[in-house]
Amino acid sequence: MSIGSAIVGYVQGEEEKDALQDETIQTVIDKELKRNSKEVSISLSFDKIPQVGEESKFESITLQFSNPLSGITINNDKLDLNNLQEVDLRIDGFAGQIDFIGDKLSLSGKAKKIEVNGLAFSSLEDLKISFQNLDYNLMDISNIELKYLQFGQGNGNLNIGEKLHYLLEHGDIEVYYFKGDLTVNENTNTSLLTLGGTTRGVRVSKGLLDFSLW
Repeated sequence: MSIGSAIVGYVQGEEEKDALQDETIQTVIDKELKRNSKEVSISLSFDKIPQVGEESKFESITLQFSNPLSGITINNDKLDLNNLQEVDLRIDGFAGQIDFIGDKLSLSGKAKKIEVNGLAFSSLEDLKISFQNLDYNLMDISNIELKYLQFGQGNGNLNIGEKLHYLLEHGDIEVYYFKGDLTVNENTNTSLLTLGGTTRGVRVSKGLLDFSLW
């Protein structure tokens, strides 16, 4: 495989080439991925946090942070953290809007269960939860579904399937239709972010490698 440029998996036909004249590359890729049901395994360790802003759902998220003025609301009531210096927040069965904004997280939606430092909130119906720009130290998400993740230029290791392994240096990454686990740990001296699961498409550009998989 050429390090300079490689295309893996999908080869454009004449119709797709013509479509590029009238539509953006991103639009054409998204249409093709919606038709493509094939998923491949992916794992990534990287030193950048992706840009995400979409409706999504996940099985659970654990957040650790030290900002008592977090602005968290549960069922429209502001959560009083009583000047706690260390907070562990766990949310189970979430569905709603999720945004990664740099190293901050915003959520707005409903959850099946919420725990703060082991104290559980319960309700006969789903719990509404929202917060903006939460500055966390640890974010650990299980079984999340995201249509699109865009990473800024950075360094790390990418594995696709069982045989494709890449060392990334100053590369940009885009991941399409991801399902799996994602962790951001600002307390570690190794990779800032790790993720593992399945994807329908990956694009890597700049640096030592330039390829697409979908």
